[in-house]
Amino acid sequence: MAAAAGFTAYNDLAWGTGQLETNITKFTSPNGGSGLPATGLLKDFATGLDTGVTMTVAGGQFVAGANDLQGADPTTGDALTIFDGKVSGKGVLTYIDDVNNSLVLTFSGLNPGKTYNLTFYAHRNNNGWDRASLVTLSGQDGFTNTSSVATDNPDTGTYPGGVLFTGPTSASTRLPADNDNGYVAQFSGIDPGSDGTVLLTISFDGSVGEQYKGKYGSAVRLIESSGSAGQDLNGDGKADLVFRNTNGNAAVWLLNGTAAPLSTVSLGGVSPDWEVAGVGDTDADGNADIIWRNIATGAVAVWLMNGGTRISAGFPGTASTAWSIQGVGDLNGDGKADLVFRHTNGSAAVWLLNGTAAPSSTGSLGVVTSAYQISGVGDTDADGNADIIWRNTTNGEVAVWLMNGVSRISVGFPGTASTAWTIQGVGDLDGDGKADLVFRHTNGSASVWLLNGTAAPSSTGSLGVVSSVWQMRQVGDTDADGNADIIWRNIASGAVAVWLMNGVTRTSVGFPGTASTAWEIQP
Repeated sequence: MAAAAGFTAYNDLAWGTGQLETNITKFTSPNGGSGLPATGLLKDFATGLDTGVTMTVAGGQFVAGANDLQGADPTTGDALTIFDGKVSGKGVLTYIDDVNNSLVLTFSGLNPGKTYNLTFYAHRNNNGWDRASLVTLSGQDGFTNTSSVATDNPDTGTYPGGVLFTGPTSASTRLPADNDNGYVAQFSGIDPGSDGTVLLTISFDGSVGEQYKGKYGSAVRLIESSGSAGQDLNGDGKADLVFRNTNGNAAVWLLNGTAAPLSTVSLGGVSPDWEVAGVGDTDADGNADIIWRNIATGAVAVWLMNGGTRISAGFPGTASTAWSIQGVGDLNGDGKADLVFRHTNGSAAVWLLNGTAAPSSTGSLGVVTSAYQISGVGDTDADGNADIIWRNTTNGEVAVWLMNGVSRISVGFPGTASTAWTIQGVGDLDGDGKADLVFRHTNGSASVWLLNGTAAPSSTGSLGVVSSVWQMRQVGDTDADGNADIIWRNIASGAVAVWLMNGVTRTSVGFPGTASTAWEIQP
């Protein structure tokens, strides 16, 4: 069996007996007689199923019983967050003594309609920058460099400012051989192009005289974007914003983390009978689309988008206005965003969308008591299918329906919180492929639950108190680092703020811009 669309896969480049091996692969150099394969299908870490993506290792050298005893597990930094408990950081794939012999990791069978996050880690635990490696991405049609940021790189002439890479457009990242800080080379929002193949080349970039001794590799992670493109309108791996003015005009901000938007674009005026019902990739082209609902007739419309450009519009169908759209997400893992409806009588239903065409399938999910309200849609168990998250407005209980298309396959209750807390956002805050919850208290406090399907949250954390003038508007990955972020709006000034997140930790805050309060951020 193959894994569902959207996965996280880990490979240990220098595996040794007794090291971690659950649902990971162990492809390594064909040189050195390790007895391990140099190529094969990657596994989905969540399920152990084949992903359909093949990884092939060329160059380098790995001798089992020797190289796997070098290095050390990460104890801090990005490498700890990404690899700890999944792949052992101990063990180092090295180079044959040839200055021109690079290590090359080839990933083939990538889906041209999806985007990917590729992370590489190396730690020999010795030799510092004198045996540094240069990690270079190639073969892609688009990407963003989101590698670890550091200030201790000594080669400030080649790498201005002492950073590991020169910026988000840099195809290369420099890593030291002694990597106690847990630096990783990471490329996000990778568009593999029509051939579905990208390469990661690790070459020597250290001191003269050391070129025959260095260049290392320990582990790699590949994440395929799960389901639809979320709020990413231009396919760069970053969530964007759709605004609507009180006069009916619509507009787009293409976000770039906490920096000013890459672009702001007007989409023109739309009749007030039409309201934005959600944003999601309905045709699996990697760009999120805008979904509209006519509040007078019940008609559903889809604008197929490419960044700030509407390339097509269509009308998948009509439903009675007693049905309201309450969630958008890829419920069947085909890469296309779907719709979750709720009727005034408590019934729930699903439309599996197919771009602007009629739904590929529709299904009833039965009647649910009015005490339970739909709070969001997101893949809580990393199986590639978005799930439906409910909240009991009477007792504060959270419920999760694990979904497979129009079928509810399981129900669970991760926990309960006081009804003074409301769920205001759903998104994968820690990059484990599982949607998480962001809560807001009536006193202004914000907090996070890191979900694990229907089980109790793997972690919870407080984010502090925020003035009531700031309202939470969206949860999405604004900087393509694999972690969803929290987007706020100041209802008095119109300012937009972004909290860059890493699980339950707010890592940075920035203010991309301000818009008149006549413009409201849409769902």
